[in-house]
Amino acid sequence: GGKMTSVLSQILDITARKLAEENLSESEIRYRALVEHAPVAVFVNRAERVVLANAACLRLFGATAPEQLLGKSPFELFHPDFHPVMRERIHQLRDEGKAVPLIEEKIIRLDGTPVDVEVTAAPFQDQGVNAIHVILRDITERKRAEEALRESQALYHSLVEQLPVGV
Repeated sequence: GGKMTSVLSQILDITARKLAEENLSESEIRYRALVEHAPVAVFVNRAERVVLANAACLRLFGATAPEQLLGKSPFELFHPDFHPVMRERIHQLRDEGKAVPLIEEKIIRLDGTPVDVEVTAAPFQDQGVNAIHVILRDITERKRAEEALRESQALYHSLVEQLPVGV
């Protein structure tokens, strides 16, 4: 007769799910803060494109805004001499999920200036696809110091060879 005779209700405890969502959100905030404030250049390569670049990365490449790097292929940012080794490293990282060792490479700043860098990278999942964290450090000063040391050593050896025997 149109009267309700019973009610069916279901109660689901979503405390664990809510806690997991909060933890994930906090983790994302920590990750972003860590990357953004890192003293070294960091970018994310996903599907052969830069999808994230921190402030140190912008400075390293001479960019004034993220849009100058975002969407670029890593091959546009590195010296062509290093493209073969980059292809192999990207394959190992993205397709095989393997870590790659720290190596020296050369980038090309947006103004065309080459810069010596140390590069390391790590694979990870980003938005459900394989991606790569790339970390770069400018080693220009170190390279200059190494060259100055080599020149000093060469000069020293040259002077020693000129000394008379027994002196």
